[in-house]
Amino acid sequence: MGFEVFFFASWLAVSYFLLMKKRLSFQENAFVLMLCLIVNIQYTWIVFEEFERIQSSQDPFQYIAFLMNRSVIFPLVITILMNAAFSMKSLNKRILILALSVAVLTALSALSLLFEIISFSHWNLLYDAIYFTLLNIAVYFGLRGFHSLEKKGVRSTW
Repeated sequence: MGFEVFFFASWLAVSYFLLMKKRLSFQENAFVLMLCLIVNIQYTWIVFEEFERIQSSQDPFQYIAFLMNRSVIFPLVITILMNAAFSMKSLNKRILILALSVAVLTALSALSLLFEIISFSHWNLLYDAIYFTLLNIAVYFGLRGFHSLEKKGVRSTW
């Protein structure tokens, strides 16, 4: 059942991302997606393989659901919510968007636990929530840095 749920969630995330009104440019959205993918894949490698704090299922369909969650759903949810955050002027609304993002990503991790796609050993959902908060903050400030580089442009050294 986990495969079907995460397949539907990834389909829903991709569809929404493609159809939504994007506040960020193509380059900015690509930057956010790539940054999320790089950080998230490295995080899963370290926590799953090196520290062995979380184990993924050995069932092929469950493992595919895990990969869809890690490589499609998480980056797209963050990209969708970064588009929303950069359209907000108020700091309170941006913090609310951050909290919504952390809540959605933590709920997806809880679904992974429920469907036995992953199992925790010496780990819990609070650690995941902390990671998702730090990931959102890193992506937000990375995107702000990307904005500043984009505005400065390339200066001639001649």
